[in-house]
Amino acid sequence: MTPYFTSIATYNEAIQIPPPARKDFDVRRFEDNMPLVNTFMPPFRHNFYQVALLEEGTGTFKSNGQRNMLGQPALFFVIPGQVIQWNIPRDWKGFYVSFGEDFTIPSTTALALPQEYRFFASDTIKFCSLGDEPLAQLTSLFEQMRQEYRGSQSPDVLRAFLRLLLLYSHRHYCEQEFSREQIISQAPLTRKFEMVLGEDFKGIQLGLVLSPKSVADYADQLHVSPKYLSEMLKRETGLTTLEHIHQKIVFLAKVMLATTDMPVVEVSRLLGFQNQSYFNRLFRKYTHQTPSAFRVRQ
Repeated sequence: MTPYFTSIATYNEAIQIPPPARKDFDVRRFEDNMPLVNTFMPPFRHNFYQVALLEEGTGTFKSNGQRNMLGQPALFFVIPGQVIQWNIPRDWKGFYVSFGEDFTIPSTTALALPQEYRFFASDTIKFCSLGDEPLAQLTSLFEQMRQEYRGSQSPDVLRAFLRLLLLYSHRHYCEQEFSREQIISQAPLTRKFEMVLGEDFKGIQLGLVLSPKSVADYADQLHVSPKYLSEMLKRETGLTTLEHIHQKIVFLAKVMLATTDMPVVEVSRLLGFQNQSYFNRLFRKYTHQTPSAFRVRQ
């Protein structure tokens, strides 16, 4: 079975580098890792996002079956559940940041990172080559973020740096991508599901949609059977259709709890729950805390 690391700390331990200073965020220079890091990693998954800036370095990095021979400046991206592996020498220079989706609350303007940043969608190429100007720009931004991380570690400042990094990365990535119309017309089932799911939950947040759809509703909208939809999503993302819906419900609940004074019972109602106790159980299942406890810690 492919190893699955459920935290940045367990990932760092597995690749043999020091633990992170925060449980939900970590930014490092490759040069600092190189003397210690495990230079060969067989296939594995983890449950957080990563953006890496490779200034120099060679070897092979493989993601979801796509082999990438390194050797030129590039950005690359890793999403939760993605199967990755590498075989590299100790010549890497650059930076990378690891972060959980929760760390982006409340700075993210969308309901989920894959809808806001194209390179985090499940069906996309995870590399982006860089010229001299964007390389210098992103190197400077990464270094500022790293200095903040090594200093005061203000979460608001770190979120601001991360937001800028994602926006600049998106700009350079999209310069090498298809137009939006081409993306939609060529989108495989997983991408189409992510798009309609994201739009539905934006509608819930805006009060335009009354409650989340069921698995059967999404399957019908995508013209496939519920079983086939869940099997495809499980194979490509590691999650079933229902688990995707539940994760989106919990994430939207976190946004509401963190950014409004809305009572928990009202949050529960807006997310389609007639019984608040069931909402509480679902929230606890994915976060290991109650909605009220989550709000207190924000």
